[in-house]
Amino acid sequence: MPRLNGLEVVSRLADRPDRLRLLIVSMYDDAAFVARALREGADGYILKQALEDDLFRALDAVCAGQIYLCPLIERKRIQAVELSDSDITEREREVLQLIADRLTTAEVAERLFISPHTATRHRANLMRKLNVHNPAELLRAAAARGLIILPQRTD
Repeated sequence: MPRLNGLEVVSRLADRPDRLRLLIVSMYDDAAFVARALREGADGYILKQALEDDLFRALDAVCAGQIYLCPLIERKRIQAVELSDSDITEREREVLQLIADRLTTAEVAERLFISPHTATRHRANLMRKLNVHNPAELLRAAAARGLIILPQRTD
């Protein structure tokens, strides 16, 4: 997907009036990533390594209107991550993803129709909230918590 990541697709599909049931099948087992997927609107999440065991249970649960999580994923860890990331605003998440997409401060500001000063302030707030001290640490911490998806390197 050249312009969207999987979580953005989930978010957009979850907002449709003809609400689809969304089951994510992924190789990522990081609790922060799973928590974000659920927050964005996923109804279930299973790991590719558990497909053989969980696929039909997951499909049955999601189709019945339930939330399904692969047993390999620790529910308590996910809930803890959701709570710790809840003070990050939606605008800050947007800024964070644009930074991850390698946009400059001016480009972030232009894309979001905000001033460069406001974009810089959002970045500073994110660094404070994630307890990091430079943009590289910010991206590493955000990716580890599932707040962003880093673009694939092409080199």
